Amino acid sequence: MTDAVALTASDVTILRGLKPEHKETLVQLFCKTFPEVVVPVFGSAERCARLLEVSIEEDRILSAVLDGHLVGFSGLHYSGHEWFDPNLAQLFAIMRWRVFRVIAVGIILFKRPKPDTLHIDTLAVHPHMRGQGIGAQLIQAVEARAQSEGKQRVTLEVEDINPRAKRLYERNGFTEQRFEKLLWPWSQAFEFSGSYWMSKAVVLSDQSHTGRKGSAAREEPQALLQGTGNTACSLRETGRNRFSRDRFLPIPNATALLDRTIPKRRPQALL
Repeated sequence: MTDAVALTASDVTILRGLKPEHKETLVQLFCKTFPEVVVPVFGSAERCARLLEVSIEEDRILSAVLDGHLVGFSGLHYSGHEWFDPNLAQLFAIMRWRVFRVIAVGIILFKRPKPDTLHIDTLAVHPHMRGQGIGAQLIQAVEARAQSEGKQRVTLEVEDINPRAKRLYERNGFTEQRFEKLLWPWSQAFEFSGSYWMSKAVVLSDQSHTGRKGSAAREEPQALLQGTGNTACSLRETGRNRFSRDRFLPIPNATALLDRTIPKRRPQALL
């Protein structure tokens, strides 16, 4: 039996980027956390995982790490790039005829953020680690990233079937801007009926206004500067060079993988 471990905020480190050994856990965590989007859009968790494997932009990810394990992450979208950004060759090779559905959903449901805005595309925490304050830490890290990039606002959307997430964002200063109802035929394809759009203003420092990203980046928490050293460009090139159907194998059960990679911990609220 695993001993109960008291978790404190200082145990979790937020890293800028994604370490190679954490990619598989991130893929499975995303597929397990958002089945209401994964299945209607991609057809199956396996197909979504295969596409994620070759199209993640590490520079748009913040990783929550505990004892060397990935326990949560946030995927960001700003300045024309997002954390999950497959090209047409990757889409056609993996999705086949469903590629047109993916493109249509992307055009209708996913909107490009304004130049002064950083958008949280995804925020997920391992099921065994929820309620520990990790989500709040990721949100704080996102705000620091937005400040270092000179963005004036952080936005996100949360489905109406996820009131717990909406309360988390509200506790962290986000306010509801509008509710967008899904129209037919998408209302028949998804489990949720619409999404709340929420936003929060970012307080910019004097250095952020200058546009000198190198100086502004130093204002981020030190842990955020511990990246993997791989740029988004190098990741895309590596994905293209290695891309073939032979390298894709059936993925293990998502729950089994997550249970194996992260030890269970008894929830303990932070003071």
